[in-house]
Amino acid sequence: MQVLKLPATQDELVTAEIPAHVLLPKGMLDVSEQKFLYLLARDHYSGSGEIIDAGAFCGASGYALAAGLADNTRINQKFGRVHSYDLFSVEEPYTREYIQNVFFSRFDRSGSRIYATHKVKVGDSFLDVFQFQTQRYASSIQTHVGSITDFRWEGGLPISILFIDCAKTLDIQRHILREFFPALISGESFVIQQDFHHPWHPYIHVVMEFLGSYFDVVVPAASATRAYRLIREIPAAELRRAINFEFSNDEIVFFLQQMLSHSPDRPMLELVLARQLYLIDNDECTKFITRLLSKNQAAPVVAELRKQIDLLCPGIL
Repeated sequence: MQVLKLPATQDELVTAEIPAHVLLPKGMLDVSEQKFLYLLARDHYSGSGEIIDAGAFCGASGYALAAGLADNTRINQKFGRVHSYDLFSVEEPYTREYIQNVFFSRFDRSGSRIYATHKVKVGDSFLDVFQFQTQRYASSIQTHVGSITDFRWEGGLPISILFIDCAKTLDIQRHILREFFPALISGESFVIQQDFHHPWHPYIHVVMEFLGSYFDVVVPAASATRAYRLIREIPAAELRRAINFEFSNDEIVFFLQQMLSHSPDRPMLELVLARQLYLIDNDECTKFITRLLSKNQAAPVVAELRKQIDLLCPGIL
């Protein structure tokens, strides 16, 4: 199958031409990420496997994937090909605040909130928000409500696109590796790690570096996202080790250093290693952070780094 070249950089993705409606659904994705998902499903999806939207939130990712599928002229069977997983329940203060402000508040022309149309509380369901935002492609999306760890992948069906925006704990990552990775198609499947360019989930970086010889990096950085293509089958023993996260501290540091050695120069990624050094050796962490802050970086970047360092490595500054 002949496919178009996939935009590989943030700038290429931001300037890529796509239908305007793809960007209408609100969510915690950057424009570059929404465009990437749309283009991936439109130009690179062969229909050989299913599309996984793991961490659907309010529907921005599912809509982009389903819209790309709808505009993919090579695919005839489009019913239920996108599988969207989420608790669809407000669990964290930041999600409550986001949903309150974006969907259930009125603002004046200056941008100041006037009043809430509905009071959002922790524990509330936002499934109705997801369904409202994705209704245009409802026939293409299968919605799975609940913790993804409660779901088994269906009958060993192959998977062509695996979008991961829910690996917020090691246990969730283990489940994703166990259930979905064996269904990836060698030479075809894409794995999209939406939380890659954050410092809070080092197990993502460690496992993707450990499995690095089985993947090509196709998009190093689109906002928080890094995207991979599986180039050869992952041996069962290697995948088992990744699932069990059987790595010593020295191995974890090695994989994080390896990740930084061929990553774009993004300071937030360096904080992943800083956190690990903090957990095992404060002296090395202090030296690493001193070097990081001494780099020629803009004042806002340094301020944000200091804020994150204080959260990740309390008391080190």
